[in-house]
Amino acid sequence: MVRCTLRQDHCARKPKGSPLPEEPPGQEIEVEISSECEAGVYANFAAVNSGEHELTIDFCQIVRRPEPPDPIKARVVSCIRIAPTFVGPLLQAISENSFRREDLICKSHGS
Repeated sequence: MVRCTLRQDHCARKPKGSPLPEEPPGQEIEVEISSECEAGVYANFAAVNSGEHELTIDFCQIVRRPEPPDPIKARVVSCIRIAPTFVGPLLQAISENSFRREDLICKSHGS
């Protein structure tokens, strides 16, 4: 079991008007990762579907690329369902982390 503590300002926040109570700014969140989940799974494709009450993201591995006209085969390795109110904050967190990663790569290459 791995534990880490995050500051809420680095996590996606609940939107205003959410039925769930807003945590005070800067609140620490203790995150536990089981040993089964610690290594994660590799995905190189995602299928996104939305319903009335949730958004589903199927993370997949493309297992083989056949010759056309046969379809590409992909295997779902993780299916994540999230509330529609969490989509915006999730995209923002992904974007911020992506920009930080790009900045680190640029600095390491002397750009």
